[in-house]
Amino acid sequence: MLTRKGHARRQLLMSSANSAFLFLPLMRMFRDSEALAADASPAPNVIFTYYPLGFKEKSRVFKGNDGPITEFSQIHKPIEDAGLKDDFLLIDGLYFLGSRNHNGGQTNVLAGWGHADGKTAPIYGNWYNSAGIDGANEVQLSDLEDNKPYSLDQRLAAKWGVPAMGFGTKTGQEFCQFPEALSFKEGNRMRPEDNPQTSFMNFFGNFKSNNSGSTEQKANEAKAIAAELRVIEFLKGDIKRIENNLGSEDKAAFAAHVAALDEINSQINTSIKSGSSTGEDLLASCSIDKIKADAAAANGWWKDEDKLGDVMAINRAMIVQALACRLTRVALFQVGTGHSYSQLRAKGISRKTGDYHVMSHGDVSPSHVADFAEIQTGLVKEIAQIAVDLKNTKVGSSNLFENTLIFNSSEGGNDSGHSSNDIPVFMLGRLGGKINSGQKIRRNVPYNRVLVTVANALGETDIQVVGNKTDKAKGKLDGVIK
Repeated sequence: MLTRKGHARRQLLMSSANSAFLFLPLMRMFRDSEALAADASPAPNVIFTYYPLGFKEKSRVFKGNDGPITEFSQIHKPIEDAGLKDDFLLIDGLYFLGSRNHNGGQTNVLAGWGHADGKTAPIYGNWYNSAGIDGANEVQLSDLEDNKPYSLDQRLAAKWGVPAMGFGTKTGQEFCQFPEALSFKEGNRMRPEDNPQTSFMNFFGNFKSNNSGSTEQKANEAKAIAAELRVIEFLKGDIKRIENNLGSEDKAAFAAHVAALDEINSQINTSIKSGSSTGEDLLASCSIDKIKADAAAANGWWKDEDKLGDVMAINRAMIVQALACRLTRVALFQVGTGHSYSQLRAKGISRKTGDYHVMSHGDVSPSHVADFAEIQTGLVKEIAQIAVDLKNTKVGSSNLFENTLIFNSSEGGNDSGHSSNDIPVFMLGRLGGKINSGQKIRRNVPYNRVLVTVANALGETDIQVVGNKTDKAKGKLDGVIK
């Protein structure tokens, strides 16, 4: 494929390979051009989303039998408001096998791994006592695929040959009492990154300025990491060179993709500059990795309770760009974790009294019920916005949402009791018509089967077990895949 001036595509790509900030938009532009002329269905993507402790009591509004959704709960209302009613599938009645509550339930969310025999403390999770667990739901190690959890996001990423990219909002161990992971790769905890600046520079911000390898290059990288200048400021000459070798349509597409990354960079820099900083001289280090670490330590804006809405918005944008640039096909959008000390307020949600976990206990503090519902409504709105952003991201003649499934879950079935029953699950997306969306269904079966269903819907029909290998946990749910 030749560009406007006869330059081979390969030449342009090779000349940009050292700058992810340019290489990714260029690759995306070429792929979009090819997609316009292709009829083949694009490979599917999946985004796993999570927020803690189930739903506010009695908020699921599951009335009557399976069928069309006639009423949205307060918490799900943002999905309807975003015009996603026909893309929404509500699944009720699922229950965890084995470990539950704050820390134990975490290993079930994506891995379906719930070792809980009431006798042996597991390596993963710490809620192993079977008190309150139906005897039939106790899980021995022999009931599991392996003695180590391997979550669905990581399994899919490994099968597809892509990284499973995790974006977090206050998921770290300092922000909660039970900081167990959701994502596991062959037993290794794969925690999401909470600092958007770190995520951006790792995934998108790599660049080589004209004096690569020089002291000036190091200084430029430090300035970008410290938010003194945006990455684009160092690449204006390269951008002009690339644009001069593109036709008008490709040039416009390339510029739009670069602008999308620059907007994320700009949002991060604005947040950093308005946060607290130690004023350290980041250029004093000779190591870029050390500069990154110093920058993260010097400015903890992403920990600020009043900036979590910014963190979520930036993470949303990075997920969309990661899928659009085909950096990955698997992403995790995680807000908080079990027993969070934060309020986890999205944009537009006013400050409350008490932390997220305290507010979840409406049985103890009824005055918190309305506040907790409002916070969860804000979190669902963030998830709905991911779908809207995907719809607004064109890929050829279609959009990114057409081949993307969003799967939402939690480690608790309700707020006050943190039970292992009625785990709140919903999906957004149709995968080109494969999903029976616009419906509500109730299935009183182990939760593991919805993870199998997600894998099957994404084309991985050989996956019939996720975590628990007992007969009742095997196979997909009926009524989800057409």
